[in-house]
Parts: sequence; C-alpha cells; structure tokens
Amino acid sequence: MPLRKEETIIESKGFIRYQKGPVSLESERRKAIILVEEVEKIVSHFKNKWLKDATDDHVDSWIDLIALAKEHAGMPKCKTVEEFGQELIKIRKHEAMSENKILLNDMLKIAERAKMFDEMIPDIHNKLQRAFERVSKYCLSFSLEAENQDIRAIQDYENNILKWEEDIPKGLAEVNRKYHDYLEAKNISMEAYIETYGNILHNMTYTLESLPKICDPMRDWVLADETYPRKIMQEIRKIEKKKEEVSESHRRQFNRKNEDSSRVQRTVYNSKKVKDQLQNAMYERKQYRKREMAIQDNIDIIQEDMDEKKKELDETLKQFNNRKSNSPTIFDILSTKVDTLHNEIQTLENQMKVHKRNMSRMKEDRLRVQKDIHICKKVHEKSLKDTQKVYEVLEREEHNAKRLAEQDAVLAARIKAAYRIRQIKLHPLTVKKIYLGGYVPGQMNGVTDHLSEALRVTAAEVGKNWTTLYRKLPFNPPRDKSNRDYDIEAIDWTRSTNTEYKDLAYKGLEKWRKLSNKASTNALIRTLNSMQKQSIAQQLQRTVIIT
Repeated sequence: MPLRKEETIIESKGFIRYQKGPVSLESERRKAIILVEEVEKIVSHFKNKWLKDATDDHVDSWIDLIALAKEHAGMPKCKTVEEFGQELIKIRKHEAMSENKILLNDMLKIAERAKMFDEMIPDIHNKLQRAFERVSKYCLSFSLEAENQDIRAIQDYENNILKWEEDIPKGLAEVNRKYHDYLEAKNISMEAYIETYGNILHNMTYTLESLPKICDPMRDWVLADETYPRKIMQEIRKIEKKKEEVSESHRRQFNRKNEDSSRVQRTVYNSKKVKDQLQNAMYERKQYRKREMAIQDNIDIIQEDMDEKKKELDETLKQFNNRKSNSPTIFDILSTKVDTLHNEIQTLENQMKVHKRNMSRMKEDRLRVQKDIHICKKVHEKSLKDTQKVYEVLEREEHNAKRLAEQDAVLAARIKAAYRIRQIKLHPLTVKKIYLGGYVPGQMNGVTDHLSEALRVTAAEVGKNWTTLYRKLPFNPPRDKSNRDYDIEAIDWTRSTNTEYKDLAYKGLEKWRKLSNKASTNALIRTLNSMQKQSIAQQLQRTVIIT
C-alpha cells in the first residue's frame, strides 16, 4: 500500500521508526474519545443555549410580525430561515420594528437557532464518523488469529464488536434520516415555518436524541478495547489454572493406568500359572488312569492264571483221588504237582493283593488329583473373570488418560492462541501495520514477539553465566536476592544429564519475563552491557527489531 504524503519509514540497524501515522493504539483510542466528547459538549451547549427555553407559544404574534415587516419595513420574501434572519438584522432599527423588540428578538433567535443547528449536525456527524472509522479500524479483537480456539474473553469482545459495528452505523443513519426529515420540514415559506415551529423544535430534539445511540457504544468499545489485554490475561490465568488441574488429573490417571497395567500383568501371570497347574493336574489324572488300567490288566491276567491253576489243581486232585494204583511213583508225582499248584496259586494271590493295594492307592491319588482339578478349574475361572475385569478397568483408565491428554493439549493450544492475540494487541507495530496495509482477518502474521526471540538468542549465548544474568535482571515488582537464589536453585533442580546450559538459561529468562512487568529487549540489552557482554547485546541489536 503506498504511503501517504506525510508518511515515511526509516529502517537501519534493525530499528524501524515511523514518522507521522498513528503513534500508538492508545493515541488512536484517545483521539476517538476526544471526538466523542467534543460532540457531547457541542450538543450539551446547544441544548442549554438554544433548546432549553425554546417554545412556540407566540406563533401568531411572530406571523403578525412577519406581515408587519413585509408591509411597513419592506422586507423581501426569503427562501431560507438564514436569509430571513439576515433581513431581520437589516430592518431591526426600522420604526415599525422598534416597537416589537421582544418579538423581534424571538425571531432572531429562531433564525440563529436554525443556523446553529444546521452547522452543528453535519459537524458532529463528521466527528462521529471519524471516531467510528478510528475505532473500527484499530480497536480489533483479532479473534480469527485464535485459530478456532474457544477463548471466552476473545469471543465476548468479538461479539460486542459485531454488535457495535451494527449499532453505530444504524445510529449515524438514524441521525441522517431525522436531520433529513427536519430539512424537509424546514424548506417551506417563513410563515409556514413559524406555523409549524413546534414540529421544527420537536425534530431538532428528536434528532439529538439519537446521538447517545452512537456515543455510548463508541465509549463502550474504547473502554472494552482498553481492558481487552487484561481480560485476555485473566482468561489465560483461568485456562492455566484449569490446565494445571487437568495436567495433575492426567498425571494421576497416568499413574493409575500404569498401576492397572502392572495389575493386568500380574493377573495374566497368575492366570497362566493356574492354567499350567490345571493342565498338569489333568495330565497327572490321565497318567493315573493309564496306570489304573495297566494294573487292572495285570489283575485280569493274574485272575485268569489263577483260574487256570485252580482248574488244573482240581483235575490233579481228582486224578490223585481216583488213582487205581498205589504206586509210590504216581503218588509222589501227583503230590508234587498238587504242592506246586498250591504254591503257584498262593504266589498269584499274593501278586493279586499287591496289585489291588496299588489299585486302591492309585484310585485315591486319582481322586485327590480330581479334587485338585476341580479346585484349579474354579481358581482358573475366577482368574479369567478377574483378568477380564482388570482389562476393562485398564481400558477405561487408558481412555480417561487419553481424554485428559487431549483436553490438556486443547487448553495448551488455547493458552498459546490467547498469548499470541494479546501479544498482537499490545505490540506497537500492530497499529502501524494496520495503518499501512490494513487488517486481513486471520492473517496477522507479520508481528513478531521480539522479546521471545531475544530470550532465545541470549540463552544460547550466555551459557553458564545465566545465574549471574538472572541476579542482575530488573524485576518489577522487586525480587530480593534470597528469592532470586531460590528461583535459580529451583531451575537448577530440573537439570538432568542431557540438560544444556542454554535450556537452564532460557527457563530463567522466561521466569523473569513472567515475574517482571519490566521485562523487555531493551532491559535485557542494558543488563548484558552491565555484565560486559557487549557481543551478545550487539547480536540482539543486529538480529532483533527493538521497539
């Protein structure tokens, strides 16, 4: 955008200075308020001087005076009230007029009142229009720079601006319309003007009644703009407090989630352990069952052998009893065979007893294992239910932790956006940038936070001397040595093995910025010079625009 004739920009060594144009946002607000106050003063003066005692009680007498002036004083026909007033002045010393001085003075006041009103309305309309142009141009909320973040102080101010931008032009249009109605009622013959003078006075008063609809919103707008940065800061403090609460809730939720995760691992381990015990018990039961079957097979085999032996013994005994010869040889053979069979049967019976005892013990062990299986199944089922419950709790905790993390991120984005808008609002280059190039909503990207840049440059260069720098920086309100030492100790306490000096230095400088309302690039440069760190100070002057 080309500069106006009276505007120039001087740029050298990182300094930018503007000549002419707006000095600051405060000056523009003050100019707007001065215009509004001038209007109110003019209107108040007009009301007190010209409307307070105005009346139409002598209309008939005024009309008679007009006729007398035309008939005896030779006053010509007048097109306007102003011409009528001028002609009255010319004939005021006429003999016919000198006898009606009171009525003549009334008529002169009527003419002068009309003249003053006609001069006043365009003047105050122009002043209010200029005031509105200043306010609407510079008193901005920059709400679109918030990047869709819901920040109440910013939205409230933007909503009020939208209302004022609608109400003030409406008020100006209403003044124009009423003044136009007044002019239409005025542009008639002098006699008709006097006859309808009650309506004329009403139109004057009616026109002036619209002015508070313009002045009051204008004052409210300027006042709101003055308090806007403070309200943003109050909103930031509220959001920061809420963010601290959310961050603390997120920290506790995260710890609970970790505890629940450990509980899940323990529960899964215990469940697996119980499952292994159950599988082992079932395997053991299976083995016992196999052994039982093997023993039963042995018992069956022994039983068959015993049955055969007993049958053979019965046959031998029959042979022994039915023998026909008493030959000693046959007797001995049969006797030996009977004894042998008895012994074999006895051996089989003993084996049978052993196997049955083993079978009895095996059954007892199997029943014991069966009970263990029953217990393990119950424990395993309970373990599975507990695991499911713990998983459900863990899932809820993870969901809550995620929700709190998202909420924390949203609040952080709101804080960042609010700080950015406040910085844009307070930055001295903003009003100059708007003056030169106008304001495109959502594109106020050219204003840089020079102090933040200065802090980053200084932190990278000052190194381990950051503690000395912190002790020398100016604080307002003042901060004594013990509090500064405590700040340094608290910052140093956050150091880890990977922490560099520039990180500690930046934390210290940010703390200074937060605690001191005197924090500025110039104050930082002065402190660096006092520490004989001129190289860093000169680097700031080269790389940072100082305002």
